[in-house]
Amino acid sequence: MKSTTWILPHRSGRRFRAGHPWLFANELASSPKGVDPGSPIEIRDERGLFLARGYGNPHSLICFRSLSRDSSEVLAYSPEFLAEKVIRAGKYREQLGLKTYSHRLVFGEADDLPGLVIDRFVSQDIESQVLVIQLLTAGIENIVTNVKDWVSDWCLPATGVAPEKTRVVVRRDVGARRLEGLKIEPPEIVEMADSPHGLNLNHFPAWIRAGESVGGLTYYLDLISGQKTGFFFDQAGNVELLLRFLPSSMTGPLRVLDLFCYVGQWGSQIANAVKLKGAVAQVDLVDGSEAALALASENVSAAGGLANTHCRDILEGLGGIPDADIVVCDPPAFIKSKKDHGAGFKGYVKANVLAMNKVKKGGWFVSCSCSHHLSDSDFLEVLRQAELKSERRIRYLARGVQAPDHPIRMTFPEGQYLKAWIGRVID
Repeated sequence: MKSTTWILPHRSGRRFRAGHPWLFANELASSPKGVDPGSPIEIRDERGLFLARGYGNPHSLICFRSLSRDSSEVLAYSPEFLAEKVIRAGKYREQLGLKTYSHRLVFGEADDLPGLVIDRFVSQDIESQVLVIQLLTAGIENIVTNVKDWVSDWCLPATGVAPEKTRVVVRRDVGARRLEGLKIEPPEIVEMADSPHGLNLNHFPAWIRAGESVGGLTYYLDLISGQKTGFFFDQAGNVELLLRFLPSSMTGPLRVLDLFCYVGQWGSQIANAVKLKGAVAQVDLVDGSEAALALASENVSAAGGLANTHCRDILEGLGGIPDADIVVCDPPAFIKSKKDHGAGFKGYVKANVLAMNKVKKGGWFVSCSCSHHLSDSDFLEVLRQAELKSERRIRYLARGVQAPDHPIRMTFPEGQYLKAWIGRVID
């Protein structure tokens, strides 16, 4: 496929030259207009020396995304080239011990595959798997024109599961596509073989890792209509971090408040851990979605907990919900762009004040943020202000980040977004 050459002038694109995968239009020697969105682009410096291959979009704020900085990789725009990187990403997850569990298989720029996210959901016996694929950019759309052939011919070797045991859900319902000039479309189900699968994708039993001492848990998930791809794998390590603080044995019941619970990831794993220690967790699940709460209640109950659901806008108050021994505040991204920072910051403070006020004295408090635009220092300020307003005193003992299947590249700070703090309420 013939590419267009764009020139990066001397002293321009310092982050890009240092390894960042993006370029912006004002960093180029001339306007990027005149090429179709997603077209193959080669970046050269002012002397004509090769810098990178990737794809461009003159209508996007990010006008270029890099696929390769190796001049010998001339097929960087081909489906085969992308598939080789998917296979490499799969081997990395296998080394992490995740092959027999559901996990994030591809994480965009972190795996040198900008615009592509793949989550792999497997059943406990790996008799079936579902690949949920997000196509986020015009460049990826142009390369992966036939999802079925691409998955069948190139991606399945990364999973080791036969086509007749595989189904694919393509999610083009992500708001970020608008920034690329792409349409928001309903999820598409791609059948990989003619034989019937018998899989309920709105109620798929995904086997998800729940710690070395536990193994895994089955979560029932909606892989078609659920948020993002249906589950948030990035919190796995933070849940395990909290569970390490639980005593080795327990007798009386433990009260848990899981705020913004979605499908009950935190509540289910806590309930399972408490059950293994000889006690029962009473889990109050709070979310604004009735559909998510139905799954969360089922998942907590299956893990051995007693589930109570509360469908409400959490920021409007938590009246009538009992105080808890463990309170988890894991809201969605309140700050999706820089312009949202002021209102989003206030939202985080308010959510954390409400959550802190529900922790029993001596109980545990977990606070998270998945907003990249809320910096580490901003998040600390959120917690400081919330502590002052709630008049609680908290001793923080652990700090968490996103799970290893969401790797972080130091040359791509935008990929580091998840923050978590775990603390003990003194009074």
